[in-house]
Amino acid sequence: MNNTDFISVYFMGEKDLALMSFNLFEHDIYENFPKLDEYFSASNFIDYAKLLHKWKPNFKMFGNQSLSEEISDAERGLKQSLTMFSLKSHETLKAHITDGVKQIKQNII
Repeated sequence: MNNTDFISVYFMGEKDLALMSFNLFEHDIYENFPKLDEYFSASNFIDYAKLLHKWKPNFKMFGNQSLSEEISDAERGLKQSLTMFSLKSHETLKAHITDGVKQIKQNII
């Protein structure tokens, strides 16, 4: 799937519908983004993983399969190790999510 195929696949070619749906997703990301820091600081890997799980399918639906897989790997790692990962991993994941959201928005507009 290329960067805009998701508009045809999930939104019947309706760019406005894709943008409206993306805007809801983007709002949720930025509204809940501070929670990632809170969960990280508290070593609350369970809620951290739950938030990642909530976002993961949206990245796939909006055409960013690699970020969806990265989030899936992070979620799985948290659940398997039962510990929070490093600050560097946390900051890297946040940066990738931020970049992914920007990239998706550019693909729609």
